[in-house]
Amino acid sequence: MNDDLLPIKNVNRRLRDIIRLTSDLVWEADRECGLLSISDNALEHLGVHPSELSERDIHDIWKISEDQQPEWLKPFRDVLAEYTMPDGSMRYFQLGGLPVFDDRDGSFVCVRGIAKNITATINAERVASVRERQFGTIAEASGAAILILSSETFEIVYCNTAAGRMFHADPADLLGVTGGQLVVNSSDQKFFEDEVAIDSKIHNRETRLRPLGGGELWSLISMEPIEYEDADAFLAVITDITQLKVTEKDLVEAKEEADQASRAKTDFLSSMSHELRTPMNSILGFGQLLSSDPKNPLTEEQLENLDYILKGGQHLLDLIGDVLDFANIETGVIVVEIGNFKISNIVAECLPVISNMAKLRGIEIENALDQNFDVLADPTRSRQVLLNLLSNAVKYNKPGGKIRLSASTSVSGRCRISVSDTGPGIPVEKQDQLFQPFSRLGAENTDIEGTGIGLSISTRLVELMNGDIGFENNVEEGATFWFELPIADADSLLDSEADASMVFSGKAENGAQAKLLYVEDNPANLKLMKQIIRRQENVEMISAHTAELGIGLAQTERPDLIILDINLPGMDGFEALGHLKSNSETKNIPVIALSADAMPLQVQRGMDAGFIEYLTKPIDIDRFQTTLSRLLTDNQSA
Repeated sequence: MNDDLLPIKNVNRRLRDIIRLTSDLVWEADRECGLLSISDNALEHLGVHPSELSERDIHDIWKISEDQQPEWLKPFRDVLAEYTMPDGSMRYFQLGGLPVFDDRDGSFVCVRGIAKNITATINAERVASVRERQFGTIAEASGAAILILSSETFEIVYCNTAAGRMFHADPADLLGVTGGQLVVNSSDQKFFEDEVAIDSKIHNRETRLRPLGGGELWSLISMEPIEYEDADAFLAVITDITQLKVTEKDLVEAKEEADQASRAKTDFLSSMSHELRTPMNSILGFGQLLSSDPKNPLTEEQLENLDYILKGGQHLLDLIGDVLDFANIETGVIVVEIGNFKISNIVAECLPVISNMAKLRGIEIENALDQNFDVLADPTRSRQVLLNLLSNAVKYNKPGGKIRLSASTSVSGRCRISVSDTGPGIPVEKQDQLFQPFSRLGAENTDIEGTGIGLSISTRLVELMNGDIGFENNVEEGATFWFELPIADADSLLDSEADASMVFSGKAENGAQAKLLYVEDNPANLKLMKQIIRRQENVEMISAHTAELGIGLAQTERPDLIILDINLPGMDGFEALGHLKSNSETKNIPVIALSADAMPLQVQRGMDAGFIEYLTKPIDIDRFQTTLSRLLTDNQSA
């Protein structure tokens, strides 16, 4: 072998090694574009053996568009060509070629080139192009402003038409503007800068923005990092909530106005309650004293006249109570105190109250309570509802009729208390008016007393106690009204038993005279209390007309019990109670509130403040004397 040929052979060997290692196709073609040779990886890229391609025209193998046609005998590169695979699928190649000439005589040898398979790149670009078009379509169709901001400069690199409308500018004018230029508050600017720095997502951030045309708007901004045109960026979706904020502000102002009106109404009702009940205290209080004065008994005619006065006064008091209760319910002032109690307890309290009324009309009351349910409700409000149903059963019953009181378990699993009467029942055509306020179903044209709001009040009270109320006409005669209350569970029963063990015991020792301090500024009320106390054995009363004097007397006289009016001149009853409780000499003296302000919130406030009882005017003498006796009862174990 000629030694001069060895270097050439070595070079050819190296070239063949390089061709085998490269992933691109290496080809050679003649002057007329006929393929002379192609690398062995043609099978991988073209799906055919190299021998099948020999002498085929380059243009038959790769389809090259007119504007991409190279000058064959000149170097060329980056020519895009399409190739159809045997299965019909399309592949894309990037062609480059270089004419080769003989070094000895300069004659043409071949065109030698490479074909780079760029199918994956072309497909990815097409997918990206489709996605970009879809994104543009969606962005333009969206009512929200959409911005894309550079993660490096925070400049806007894309915006939709809605963004132009929002910021009062042509979309092109927004390009290059930084996000910070659109944010009003520096604190918001810093927030976005900090979040962008850590590539954090932002969801529904309320932000005040500044349109390019001036002014301000409220917006809701969500942002998250994305890739845009091969660079890191942030996609921002912005919703204009200016009108929503205006509406929200109007609603807040409207609520404040409504709350203010509600407070004014509550204050008015509280004042009316006090102003109406104060004179009634004198009328009913002195009337009760006159009717039961053993030293100066009245004649039969006088007692009859006085009975009309007391009944009229009591009816007026009931009307006041009903109207105020109804107004309280309408304004949401009524408060219920849910606790555990036995149904038999409120029945035992209600029957004596209603019995006298029933006797006057010859009506017999049957207590058929054969199950003693423990219920979870407000005992005071439950008693109010039961009294209303019993009172109606008496008033609307026939003379000599009957009332049956019973309790059972309802379908809903609650305790149902039923009151059945033998009256005329409820006409079908009037049943839909039954629980409507001020509807008396024609009874307003009779001598039956009432306001027509008792059932309305009862309905709302039962609902507040998570119960239900209703009625049904009896088969033979009359109607049955019922209300349902939740039955107490075992855990709540244990709690109520613990509470029941805390009973107040009086301080006065057996046989000793108890001392009572009454703080009241109204002379008529003071005189009434003096006459009541005269009939109470072993009780001495001292009085003061201001809270300040009362506190001083409490410290020097150490009474066994203090009765304190709430609406006093200067220091009121609540403030006076605070002074009494903070003084070591008077803190253990029990204090009763006695006030004409009978609003439920006021009563609750009194109990929360530390009064042992909260009694209301007009004073019920029998109840007051019972309460007084209980609190001042001798307690040897004290």
